[in-house]
Amino acid sequence: MPRPPDLVAPSAEALPSSGRKGKILMLVSRVSDDRGEVRVVEQVKRNGRVVATIAKNGFISTSGMTRVVSAWKAPANATGSYQHCVRATDRAGNASPVSCAKVILK
Repeated sequence: MPRPPDLVAPSAEALPSSGRKGKILMLVSRVSDDRGEVRVVEQVKRNGRVVATIAKNGFISTSGMTRVVSAWKAPANATGSYQHCVRATDRAGNASPVSCAKVILK
């Protein structure tokens, strides 16, 4: 019997991150999918506007909730409030809601 179509969206959760201005920060998220593979796109926003997009090439394997780490170099002269947002998409094209978390720069 053929496998039924995948109608369930993956889940994605951005976690708070912190680091120093002008340095590389690790943006951490958790993702999962019922079929075990997702593509992840992270965005960094400053005062609500996208300043960087970090897309993982290809699909990554997920076993339950899987931790995903993306590197981002914070501007040396960073001002305002920053956040990173994540969205996961599975092979069937189902997408998670966007999840955002604070990025604290010192």
